[in-house]
Amino acid sequence: TRMGALLYSPLALGVPLTLLFGRYIPDLEKACWDYALGAVHASGPAFIKLAQWASSRSDLFPLTFCTTFEQLHDSCPPHSWEETEIILRREAGNHWASKIKLQRSVIGSGCIAQVYRGTITAPGTAKEVEVAVKVIHPGVEHIVAVDIDIMRTVAQLLSAIPALKWLSLPDVVEDFALQMYWQLDLRKEAYNLDRLHTNFTNDDAIVIPEPFLDLCSRDMLIETFQPGVPISAFIGSEACDHVARKELSRLGMNSMAKMIFMDNFVHCDLHPGNILINSAGGKIRMVFLDAGIVKELRPDTHKMMLNILQAFLNWDGIEAGKLMIEHSAETGDGDPDGFC
Repeated sequence: TRMGALLYSPLALGVPLTLLFGRYIPDLEKACWDYALGAVHASGPAFIKLAQWASSRSDLFPLTFCTTFEQLHDSCPPHSWEETEIILRREAGNHWASKIKLQRSVIGSGCIAQVYRGTITAPGTAKEVEVAVKVIHPGVEHIVAVDIDIMRTVAQLLSAIPALKWLSLPDVVEDFALQMYWQLDLRKEAYNLDRLHTNFTNDDAIVIPEPFLDLCSRDMLIETFQPGVPISAFIGSEACDHVARKELSRLGMNSMAKMIFMDNFVHCDLHPGNILINSAGGKIRMVFLDAGIVKELRPDTHKMMLNILQAFLNWDGIEAGKLMIEHSAETGDGDPDGFC
């Protein structure tokens, strides 16, 4: 906690100076944003993940904030090739290079792991397949634990402020911690990818990398390589005309509706760095990557949610209110008639 305070303390001086003199010294504001970006980089995976989420919410945060921290989507500091080799030997054996032909250059680095491009011989066949190989950052589990402890301390302190008590910040941190710990075992992501791939098998416009489950482990994931450009880059290109934008909206809406309402298995980390666009052959395809965070409701809870939404669609607010009260864990001495 002390290190975090020291890391961010320059901003306590820089931000007021920028507000006072930024109009006269334009470089001052840029220096503050650059330092803030570096501070988040140095803070650890949990803080990077928070900044990734926040940078995708231009409806909540200023444009400069979003454009600064969107760099975290796929350009987190990578670990060395030597560290990768240690993990590959541990997970795939000393002769891993005879099984996986891997390029040494990193094609993407997130807050939990980094990705390489390569080829393998598909299990049970003689066919060579192009793959993406994800390798977890060494020591990331300890760093995440420290980050979460800091967040717990801050949440407890902020919860002592009456105006913030309703936010239930400690509960929010615990939910966030659970999601972070899920991502530390790449076998879970492999399972999630496999299930999403199955769910979208009949939809050629939504592409999910297929994992090689028998080759995946806690610290290494091997999946089919999927070409494409980040959605933010595609939207800013000449190829993204009115028709393409409309198609992107349709694909995004339909895929989310399918995951939420039909499959009850939702990819919950679809920030711009995890969505690629493949427009080869004139057809737009949306590629979803990095399924470390997913959400699945209990069958009864999912059915209840659908019933409530159906009531809203039928313009029946009274029925929706009754369903909410019926399934509430605690109603207390409330006013059901007034609520409905």
